[in-house]
Amino acid sequence: MKVAMQASSEEECEEATQLFERMLEDVNNDSFSDFEEFADLALFLSKDIWAEQGMFAEVSSQLFTEYEIGMIDWIWKEPAFLATLPKFLKRDIHFGCFVLTEDCSNEEFTSLFAEVAIKEDCDICAEIGDGWLSPAAYVAEDAFVSNEILERYYKKFKKDFDSGDDNKRYSAIRVLRALAENPKTPEKILKELAEIHEGSLGHEIRNVNGGDDPDEAEQDSYIDWKAKETLDSL
Repeated sequence: MKVAMQASSEEECEEATQLFERMLEDVNNDSFSDFEEFADLALFLSKDIWAEQGMFAEVSSQLFTEYEIGMIDWIWKEPAFLATLPKFLKRDIHFGCFVLTEDCSNEEFTSLFAEVAIKEDCDICAEIGDGWLSPAAYVAEDAFVSNEILERYYKKFKKDFDSGDDNKRYSAIRVLRALAENPKTPEKILKELAEIHEGSLGHEIRNVNGGDDPDEAEQDSYIDWKAKETLDSL
């Protein structure tokens, strides 16, 4: 392991990758326990080596998309592995996005990720698009999020929504939509969300340019509709 962590030549880097993949085989066979070494080697390989070998540059994408660790059920209940998650999150915020979207989270990790997501956005989510939202939106819709976090997120992103800044408002809409969908959102907040008409930024821009009918643009709101639907389901 120490030799692998010092790999520099092409041959050494290949051997380090092969070592990690042997670890992964043991993980898949439910016969692995040293997750500190697993995490340290993955983070080492993600610095440059994986990208140079034609793999994903981010540890999150390589582990979840290529190696499909989200499908290995037992490790997400294994304390030794769960203890390494802060290491991954510190390196790559998109790791947290994967954990929540693949339903691998728990109360402790969602709380940890919430503290990061309320301050930082994810460049990978923004660059990829294609259904990716934002870290804060994933926290807001998560099954393990606490009421205290939901209330804090609503206060912060409702303020951003009302700020008049288009960039802040666009980001806030994604989070408020997620809150409106989440049956864990406190009823008081859902009732307030049911009074919010988001007014699509895209429609507003097109309307200014003479595109959409103002009445049709005014109808384009998801937050209030979804909040009412969630309230009705409670």
